[in-house]
Amino acid sequence: MRRLTLAFFWAYTALTVYIYARLFAGYHFQLWAFFLHPVLAFAFSLLHAIQREGKARAALLVLLTTVMTLFAESMGVATGLIFGQYHYNDNLGPLFLGLVPYVIPMVWFYMMYPAYVIAERILPQSVDARWRAPVWAAVTGGIMLSWDLVLDPVMVYRSHWVWDQPGAYFGIPLQNFWGWWLTTFVTIWLYLKINRRILQKDTAILSESWAVWGFGVMALGTVLSAIYAGLWSPALIGGLTLLFWVILAFARSVKFG
Repeated sequence: MRRLTLAFFWAYTALTVYIYARLFAGYHFQLWAFFLHPVLAFAFSLLHAIQREGKARAALLVLLTTVMTLFAESMGVATGLIFGQYHYNDNLGPLFLGLVPYVIPMVWFYMMYPAYVIAERILPQSVDARWRAPVWAAVTGGIMLSWDLVLDPVMVYRSHWVWDQPGAYFGIPLQNFWGWWLTTFVTIWLYLKINRRILQKDTAILSESWAVWGFGVMALGTVLSAIYAGLWSPALIGGLTLLFWVILAFARSVKFG
């Protein structure tokens, strides 16, 4: 499984380079790459999670991420609660209950999992055991929020979703970022509370550094999307905050291997 996981990592990295090299060279975005790109990222995160967390825990994390993000986003689109008033266009594929594209939970998972790994790496050992789960979940939420600082402006630019009541951050309401943090926090906190009851069998562990590298490549792709769209300010803001998390994760003795 280790080799397969790394194969997905390198395939995703190569496709990222291919996509943005073509775009900056003046070629059009290819539809097959549009659909394959998130699938490779999801496969890498899932396989890494299986090796690190065990099959049962990895399945739990996927389930919780799917349920929580579909619920939060559906509630957001239908009522304006959590994220603000917005709606999706149909260019991301079929919509769950006519509200949220089915691909959305996949995207949440493939970034939330490496963010969860990074959060643990940078979490001080001095944190009291009683507070470890909420602090871990809170830091993961902060990392995901950093990603959305650049992701959301790009997705709005591409008309993947539309804010019915534009806000202060490049047309995005500030409530949206609270919603991103809250959705991540609840998902990871629930996972940490529940997975204690699941026996973690011995697995072939792939170095955590690969999850950090995976996060870095995924983040870089989003930043390049912003640059290509001419969204230099979100690219700079989001890029620097994402880079901060990656550097901090490696500074906390994450070894390449």
